[in-house]
Amino acid sequence: MEDRTKRIVASGVALSVVGYVIWPMEGVLGQNMWLPLVPESLGDYQITLLVLAVTGVLGFGITIASSIRLSELAIGGVLAYVFWMVVLSLAFSEMLLAYLAYGLVLVGVLLGALIGTVIARQPKVKSLILSS
Repeated sequence: MEDRTKRIVASGVALSVVGYVIWPMEGVLGQNMWLPLVPESLGDYQITLLVLAVTGVLGFGITIASSIRLSELAIGGVLAYVFWMVVLSLAFSEMLLAYLAYGLVLVGVLLGALIGTVIARQPKVKSLILSS
């Protein structure tokens, strides 16, 4: 039980960092830190897909490279999301964009982790992972 709790806490901390790196709050590094890297022709839809893809790769990597299970990542991620949304709601008045952005980050990480979990459960892949 202790190991599971540690993995949940580690998940919450890791996803807090991922959320901040993907979408930092305005005034520290700037909300649009990553947007100069994206061509101006992309709209909100494409940027949303880009965020989902990047965070999905991170979630995939977390589940493949560590002992953190999908359920532990989900619990830690939801706890981190709720905690930070409460903190940010107390600090800032208008938070709709943060709710959506950080929710999108959480969804992307969990989708990537789900794909990683499904792939890792395949017999051939499982033997490759265990042998390395």
